[in-house]
Amino acid sequence: MERGSLVGVLAGLMLMSFMTQTVWAGEVDILVQKLVEKDIFTEDEAKEIVAEIKEEVKKEELAKAASPSPAQPVTIAQSTVPQWVQNSKFKGDFRLRYQGEHRDIDKSGDGERLVRNRMRFRLRAGLEAKVLDRMKVAFGLASGSDADPRSTNQTFQDSFAKKPVWIDYAYAQWTPMDKLVLTGGRMKNPFWTSSDNLWDGDINPEGGAIQVNYKPASNMNLFLNTAGLIVDELGVDVDDPWMVGIQPGFDWYFIPDKADAKVAFTYYNLFNETGKIPDWSAGTNTRRAGGDGIRYDFRPMVLDGALSFKEPFSGIVYLGDYVHYASIFANGVVNPPAEEKLGGLIGCEFGDQKIAKLGQWKLSARYEYLAKDAWPDWLPDSDTYYGGTNVKGPRVRFELGLMNNVWFTATYFNTKYIVGPARPQNLWQCDVNWKF
Repeated sequence: MERGSLVGVLAGLMLMSFMTQTVWAGEVDILVQKLVEKDIFTEDEAKEIVAEIKEEVKKEELAKAASPSPAQPVTIAQSTVPQWVQNSKFKGDFRLRYQGEHRDIDKSGDGERLVRNRMRFRLRAGLEAKVLDRMKVAFGLASGSDADPRSTNQTFQDSFAKKPVWIDYAYAQWTPMDKLVLTGGRMKNPFWTSSDNLWDGDINPEGGAIQVNYKPASNMNLFLNTAGLIVDELGVDVDDPWMVGIQPGFDWYFIPDKADAKVAFTYYNLFNETGKIPDWSAGTNTRRAGGDGIRYDFRPMVLDGALSFKEPFSGIVYLGDYVHYASIFANGVVNPPAEEKLGGLIGCEFGDQKIAKLGQWKLSARYEYLAKDAWPDWLPDSDTYYGGTNVKGPRVRFELGLMNNVWFTATYFNTKYIVGPARPQNLWQCDVNWKF
């Protein structure tokens, strides 16, 4: 190898030592000394070579310092962010609604009607933080008003006045083991329901709940939901209303990944409610003589059930391509202390199980009957004749995905009173929903 070539190789090695720190400058000196020992270089030549190499490396260093380096993104080291922040999830949704209503309001039957048209919106946002491996805290804010705890809607009105935001839920949840969940605070409904006719979907009860799950087989899940819930706090020397509930049930996947049946029985007991007028009462439960409080105790028993199928028409032309889910659901309620004590619902739905993408759709229909004292009149679905009891009638709903996380919903109610003047109500709602 010629002397010039050796000098180039050695200079390259020296430059690598500067850039990567994998070959050190002292090792280049050792290499040159070895070449002297093999009589490839003399001592004087070796000194000259080392001097040339150092000069080449110096030039490369100056050139590198003079050239601009690409901008590096400014980042926050993950280790500086608390773990609970990294494990937090933010979610929410926004809904625009047109709501129209026609309702008979004249007791004499001469045909007088209430006609009302409203534009409304709903905004909800929530945060869930995993503070420990098996513990989380969650809270959510929602639009609405203090005039109706069963609704998060705000009507366009009041000369553009600002709208309030309320604490929708706030709870802590601990899962000490996979089969056990403990929850305290203002929480999501801890009881499974096949529909929202008894428990309005916007109600988040306050108290504590224990939920247990057990899988005796791969296609069977047994569950037990229990809760103690505070209904009101009336002050000292007063028996405060509260309630308990216990719900055993099972979920049986009799055709794995294709079909399942879910059934639950729930017993509720409301304490210290008789003789009082509950906040937000729809005024449809029977009152005592003089009207100073509700007449009957509430110890309702509810049986819920749902039978669901995924891809029920697989292989059938047209149906198999468009109907990916179908379900039949029902519930029944009886409140033994009362006279008008029965209620129930039956319904079905088909299309897609969830609406999250363009073209997904669902059609559902149900019929409900809820006697005057079958259920507390401050809990039912508020859209069904203002959330009262003593009502019956159908509801039909159609949902269609407009794009990812955006969908349209059209709902029609036709309900009337069971006892007394029927006063039919026709209510329709058209919604556009956004999920984020």
